[in-house]
Amino acid sequence: MVCPVGWTALDQEFGPFTVDSCVAVSGANSYCYHSWSAVEDARGQKFDGHNAWGNLPFSIMFAIIKNFLQCKRRQQWGTAACFLVPMWDGDDGWELVKSLPHVFRMELQREAECYRAEAMAPETRRCYGTGVWAFVTFCISFACLGCLEPLLPAKDRTLCMFITYCSWFVQPDTIKKYLAGVQQLHLQRGHEWVPVAARHAVAATMQGVKRCWGRPPGPVIPLTLADLAKMALLISVHNLGQEALWAAILVGFFGLFRKDNLTTGKAGAWNTRGALVRDDVLLQEDGSVVWIRVRHSKTI
Repeated sequence: MVCPVGWTALDQEFGPFTVDSCVAVSGANSYCYHSWSAVEDARGQKFDGHNAWGNLPFSIMFAIIKNFLQCKRRQQWGTAACFLVPMWDGDDGWELVKSLPHVFRMELQREAECYRAEAMAPETRRCYGTGVWAFVTFCISFACLGCLEPLLPAKDRTLCMFITYCSWFVQPDTIKKYLAGVQQLHLQRGHEWVPVAARHAVAATMQGVKRCWGRPPGPVIPLTLADLAKMALLISVHNLGQEALWAAILVGFFGLFRKDNLTTGKAGAWNTRGALVRDDVLLQEDGSVVWIRVRHSKTI
């Protein structure tokens, strides 16, 4: 490293950087740092770096190093930076350099909190907030008043009463959103959250509310042999996707299978116990009989 005249370098390793504290005889409050502009990147110049000088405040050191980390050429070549900070007799510049790790940790914590705050969309935050408000209000007014049960983590009987309380004025789908807000409250406060599906009493209460107050399911038009005959005319035997769909429809129709045995509603919801796979299907040699192994079903 080449320092200006009258400057003495004192190296301190700091992560991917070498922070160089320099003694400036003139006492000028300035330092240099490597930087690259978008224009230079567009020109495709060599990775040489250019010294930039000026009376820049020490408080923007974090922004300077952050911009340096975002430099594409630094990411490609893995080159470290050299930051020069002036220091003279009686100056505390070197102490500032040594405080950089602490300053960086504080700034990283601040940015991490900002990112956590932006983890959810505004509508999701509003919905969770409504659920948390309803839960806290309920606990203060009814469940936890005069008893020794803590608000968090919530007990199963507290959640059962909360679901029942909410059923007085909101729909079951809204109750599920409220429970999602209660879950988020637990996680934010560092408490373990047991899913509703793993809480038998809570899940049963929720299911009962759905049956009593939920919208009745609409009638489903049955699939008939006439419908299958019409569909067969539209299936292309040269399209593997259509052939697979047609095979699933025929297996489901003639095997009296439920939808969950043949399809999955979303990624990650695969039913390993009930879903059919290729190993469950056996075709007789002459093709006259198809054997299907059913490992689990609600109707068969």
